Amino acid sequence: MIFEILKDAVDYSQQDTKKLLQLSILYIFGFLIIPLLIAEGYYYRIQQQSLKGVINFIEPLPEFNNYTNLLSNGFRVILTKLFYIIPCVLVLIIGILVGALGISFYLFILFTILLWLVIFFLFLISTPHMVYNNGDVIKTLNIMEIINIIKSIGVKTYLELYIDILIIFTGITTLTTFIILIVSMGVGIVSGQIMGLFWNSNIFTLTFIGLTYILTSIITAYYQIFLARSISSLYNLRKD
Repeated sequence: MIFEILKDAVDYSQQDTKKLLQLSILYIFGFLIIPLLIAEGYYYRIQQQSLKGVINFIEPLPEFNNYTNLLSNGFRVILTKLFYIIPCVLVLIIGILVGALGISFYLFILFTILLWLVIFFLFLISTPHMVYNNGDVIKTLNIMEIINIIKSIGVKTYLELYIDILIIFTGITTLTTFIILIVSMGVGIVSGQIMGLFWNSNIFTLTFIGLTYILTSIITAYYQIFLARSISSLYNLRKD
């Protein structure tokens, strides 16, 4: 079943290059806040569609329209993310303060990573649960309800998809970082040769930062579509 969910999510994510590009542009300009809210609202809309869909029956990606709806739903998704991120941030701040007192900061970093993995485990299923309940953000904070949904799906099944999602994310990130480094080094060397230098560190840095930002936005767009589709399909396996 997990393989079918992943295959369905991959097929769903790559069917419309135009919409993927639109979503990528929104993430590129996400620092302006409004584009980010629209992008997150689109994540919500994909889950809305997928919760009503059937696996391996690939519906077209939703349209970018009714922007008021996208903005309000995007705000709900961002709010949910903040609810789940705050504990990690607090632990990290405590770690910095404790580190200043001479106690191992690295233990707190490790603890923060472990805490993030647990929080992400719960967060994943919280957004389709919110969507299913007509955008009720409070539902995302009902941890016992979230845990019961995971139990209903099957802890083993849920954990399997969770691990697969982390592996896919790590693989994509590693490959992208490698490509960015190679291209940036190439541009740095070529520009250096043109200027009579072996290496132009300034051009390398600018290329690295620019490529990282643009490619990260594109990957985020693709991964958001993939994630929204796969986790919604998993949510549909629950037993009411």
